[in-house]
Amino acid sequence: TDSFLTHLPQARNLQFLDVQRLKLHTPEQVDLLASVFECMQDSLEEIRITSISLKDGLSLDPAIQVCVEMEHLRSLAVSCVSPKEVQQQQQAQQQAQQQATGTNATTTNVTTTTTTTPQQHIISQEVLLELCQSSTTLQDLALRAMRLDDETCQTIAEALITNSFLTSLDIRQNPSIGNVGYKAILGSLERNYDLWCSVMVDNDSFQAKFNALIELNQANRGDLVRSPTREKLATFLERLNGTGEDPTSLWYFLTIHDSILHPLVGFLKWKSERERRQVQAEEQERQQLQEQREEEEMEPKKRAAVIQEEQLDDGGNKRLKTVTTISTTSSS
Repeated sequence: TDSFLTHLPQARNLQFLDVQRLKLHTPEQVDLLASVFECMQDSLEEIRITSISLKDGLSLDPAIQVCVEMEHLRSLAVSCVSPKEVQQQQQAQQQAQQQATGTNATTTNVTTTTTTTPQQHIISQEVLLELCQSSTTLQDLALRAMRLDDETCQTIAEALITNSFLTSLDIRQNPSIGNVGYKAILGSLERNYDLWCSVMVDNDSFQAKFNALIELNQANRGDLVRSPTREKLATFLERLNGTGEDPTSLWYFLTIHDSILHPLVGFLKWKSERERRQVQAEEQERQQLQEQREEEEMEPKKRAAVIQEEQLDDGGNKRLKTVTTISTTSSS
């Protein structure tokens, strides 16, 4: 790791950095990673440092702090080895040690107990808040398996109230996040009408709400909520219906903006009456055209009509009497 991080800055003008399974076991190695970011901060646009093997107690704050100052950074993805993978690695190491020492597992009965202690945040709340608030270029942020919890989510939520640049936030594989954390982020996005941020979480119920918010913001709900008018409501519903037939987004919109409910009911009544009058006007117009066509077809018959009538003569036989009616338009 030390050799890799020492020689990595030699790659000048690097725009995309993708490193997997990096082992950081000392504070000095974290500082080396921060130095790498400093050397490349003028060119880096995307950073992916995934499956980091980080020793307990270490923080990535020095490296993340440099990311805050990058002027061209658009995407940042950082993830650590999941707890399940850590456990598997520990078991593999124990088995290797037993094989190396020749320990007979069948004759040796060892009982091990593990205690769970609160783990330190890999990224402090202060640095995370600064990253989400100060960076004006960061669009995609992925923090998978980063030991995030409800407190961390509340910090992210604080930044999302005013953030207008972030378009993607991935916080999956963080089992310590509960409903409190998800609600905090959801509440911030409900108040931020201008942020089109796609949030990816492990909770299906909250995922549906995050998806609905994206559709509502794309339909320009902010303009409607700030100054509702009949025309804006019509445009909003038209855009929302254009995304599909699922009414989930509209239902969710009414739950968070109940002040729009009465204008919506009034609009629907007005729209229904307008459509009824339009149908009625079209029917009247159709009838008028039909009557006009019938009159035009009868006009030649009015000018010269031959009428044949059946009459009986004195002998009781039928005979035809032809009467010609001349149009009344002839001069006297």
